Amino acid sequence: AQKEISVVLSQAPITDASNIKEITGKVGCAGQFTGPVQLLLKSSDIAHFKEGHVLVTVYTGPEFVPAMKKAGAIVTDTGGITCHAAIVSRELHKPCVVGAKIATKVLKDGDIVSVDANTGVIKIIRKPAYKLFIISNSDDIAIFGVITTINSRSFRKICLVNLPIFTH
Repeated sequence: AQKEISVVLSQAPITDASNIKEITGKVGCAGQFTGPVQLLLKSSDIAHFKEGHVLVTVYTGPEFVPAMKKAGAIVTDTGGITCHAAIVSRELHKPCVVGAKIATKVLKDGDIVSVDANTGVIKIIRKPAYKLFIISNSDDIAIFGVITTINSRSFRKICLVNLPIFTH
């Protein structure tokens, strides 16, 4: 599955995604939902999917069903009205847009989008603002934090990064 995702991602070149405000696809299951995007590009990320987010992926298969149940809406790059995402979204009564082609290239985690699965249009409402700050920087480990604001709520994340040390 991971190889297939990589192939599809490489076939949809985007030179400048910053100006794209709207993505279109086909209606998989009618409905509307507005919320934060969560990309699922690896099967190992499925367990970390958050309730009420917009699931954005290249395609779905049976292993995606737990995340699909938690999703507020589903958007896929590939597929038509008889694909797995469309069929399962109809069973779950989740708004779904399939065949959006560039969704995984344009949308990023935390983007706030409006999915209008009645018309097949995904509108980007807002990209989150990120602030990066250094907490500590020792010999080979950097500790930094990220603050992002989504819907007037601040979220903080602490990250540890191994840094190569260069000596002269």
